[in-house]
Parts: sequence; C-alpha cells; structure tokens
Amino acid sequence: GCRWRVVVWAWLLATPTRRCAIFGDYLAVVIFLLLQLCAMSSSSSGSGSLVSWSVTAAGVLAGLGAGYALGMSSSSWLTSSRSRRPSRAAAVEGNVSGNLVAALVELTAEIARLRQTVESCGVLPCGGQLPPSRRSMRGASTADFVSAQEDNTESDDEFFDPNEGEGEREGEGESSKMPDYGQLDELGHSCQANQDTCETLIRQIRTALSEFEDDVGLLWRLARALFHLSNHVEQERDTEGQKQLVQEALEQCERGLEVDDGVWEVHQWYAIAIGSLTKYEGTQRKIEMGYKYKEHIDKAISLSPEEKTLHHLRGRFCYEVAGVSWLEKKAAAALFGSPPESSYEEALESLMKAEERSSEDWKTNALYIAKCHLKLSDVPTAVEWLHKAHNMPTSTPEDFTAQTEVEELLTQNDPTFDNN
Repeated sequence: GCRWRVVVWAWLLATPTRRCAIFGDYLAVVIFLLLQLCAMSSSSSGSGSLVSWSVTAAGVLAGLGAGYALGMSSSSWLTSSRSRRPSRAAAVEGNVSGNLVAALVELTAEIARLRQTVESCGVLPCGGQLPPSRRSMRGASTADFVSAQEDNTESDDEFFDPNEGEGEREGEGESSKMPDYGQLDELGHSCQANQDTCETLIRQIRTALSEFEDDVGLLWRLARALFHLSNHVEQERDTEGQKQLVQEALEQCERGLEVDDGVWEVHQWYAIAIGSLTKYEGTQRKIEMGYKYKEHIDKAISLSPEEKTLHHLRGRFCYEVAGVSWLEKKAAAALFGSPPESSYEEALESLMKAEERSSEDWKTNALYIAKCHLKLSDVPTAVEWLHKAHNMPTSTPEDFTAQTEVEELLTQNDPTFDNN
C-alpha cells in the first residue's frame, strides 16, 4: 500500500509541470511502473526492503526527470509548431498581396499605354496626361506603387477618369453650335419677299430653340419670322391662319420678356404683334391693347433711341390714334375707358425721325409721311412724298400693299398722275 502511494505521488509530482505535454506525463508514469515492477520482483526473490525502497526512490526520481525533460521538449516543439503556422499563413498572405500589387502595377502600365494611344488619335483633350504617379510603373516595387497611390489620395479611385476634359469639350461643342444670328438675320431680311425662305427660317429657329430654349435672340427672331409669314398668308386671304401666326409671334415675345425685358427687339415685335391682333378684337380690347402697344414701343425706344423702325411704329400708332374723332373718343370713354391721346403733328415727328435714320428707300414710311401732310392740309408736300414712295422699288408684301394705297392717293390728289 505504501508503494502504491509513492506511485501516486510520483504521478502527481509529474503532472503539475504545466509546460510539459500530456504525453510526457504518461511516459513518466509508465517508466515508474516498470521500475516498481522490478522492485516487486526483487522483493519476491528475497531481497531486502532497503533495496526495494531504493528502487522505488530511483523510480520516482527517474519518472520525475523523464517526465519533466520530455514534457519540456514536447511543449517547446508544440510552441514552435504553433509559431510556424502563422508564419506560413503570413507568407501565403504576403504572396497573394504581392501578386495582387503586381497585377495592379501591370494594369496601370497597360492603361497608361492605352491612354497614350488614344490621345495620339486625337480623342483625348490636347495635352491630357495621367498624373506622374499614375503613369506606367512597369518594374516598380510594391513600395513605389503604394507611395504613388498615397500621393494621389485626393484624386479619383480610378486609374484615370475617362470623362476627364469632357466638360471642356462640351463647352467647345456648345460654342460651335451657338446660333449664327448673322445668317438668321440675312434669311429674316429675305423672307419678307419669299414665303419659302420664311418657312425655312422658322424651321431653323425652332430647331435651335430645342437646344437653347431660353435664348432671347432666337425668340424674338422667331416672332419676326412668324409675323412675316403672316403677311404672306394674308396675301392668300387666309385670315384665320394669319391670326394664329401673329398670336404665336406674340407668345414668343412674352417668353422673351420673361427671360430678359431689357432687349429692345423683344419689345418691338411684341408691339407689332399686338398691333396686328387689334383688327380681330372689339373696341374695349382694342383700347387696352393700344395702351400696351405704346408702352412697349416707348420702352424699346428708350433702350435703342436710334432704331428707325421703332420711330416708324410710334408714328403709325400716333397717326391711328389721332384719327379717332372727338365723338368716338367720348363714346369709347363712356363705354370702355379713355383711349390713348395723340396728334398728327406727333405722328409726323416720329415718322420723320424714322426717315432720317433710314439709309435706304422705305415705301411704307414715305406713305405715312404723305398721309400726315394730307391730314394737316399740306397737299403739295403730301403729293411730293407720294411720288417719292411711288418711285421706290417694290419687293415685299408690305411694299405691294403700300404701293396700292400710294396710287389711290395720287389719283385723288394729283390730277397729273398717270398710272399707265
């Protein structure tokens, strides 16, 4: 019983060696048991108890020593094996990272070469280059690549932006697509005498407005073209068609005024359109539109005082208002409100300003100057202006209308006039 307790104590002494592995503990117990068996066999053969206990003590010491030594060696082996496993994982991870960086370096180099090729073909903006740190890095080290990426932390994540310079190209495209007002004005002058040209001009302006919808220059030019087309339609006795065209011209001018009311041409064509629409309205509406007409003409003159057309339009307005009789004015005032006030002298003054500013013949303006002189009872001067108007070339629908009235007035006021 005492010997077995020694065995247990030997095993317990070997077990607390925490650094040793379980394998070392069991090996110590096995060695001790073998020595104990030897001691027991010696005892059974007649040896003394002293020998038996000596063997037991030797077994205990041998078990402890072997267990500690083997436990330490096995623990060291296990520790080293564990430490080697992360190293292998780190090595594998390092290889993967190295391969990835190498692939990125190669991809960057390919993109740089591709961009140089595209730029040489004229697709990229002139001088467009990758930043130095993003150019070809073939053969660069991982550290070089990482350093280059750190230098560009404020830039895009892409190797290069395929839309780089697109804003500049769009700006250049828009400047090249800007409407050619000079060409539109040439067509606008020609369309007064040619209906087909007028329709072509309207199509061109509508196309430009689909891209530049708030362009005031296009809006008032469209109103002008629509008004000229309405004159051609009037020659065809299409009253409804003419009204629709003039109404659209007025709408285009209203759009232009919403965008910018500081453009005199918009006010001019607004007044022309609203004046042309008065023929389709009743008395009260005519009076209201008359005030609007004068308001926009005066505004246009204040913006461009040297424009001959504006003075002509104001002269014609004053002529029409001056022609309203006293009785008609009183009746209109009682029923609808006071109409605008003017005189033939005021009309003649505006028409003469238009004539002074005109560098070419103007049949319609000459006609109205003659009519003012007739209203002022200055027949000789009126006949003189009628002959001037009659001898001027006739090219536009407005000229043909004026020519007809000139001949009628000459027939009435000049006995010597021969229309043959």
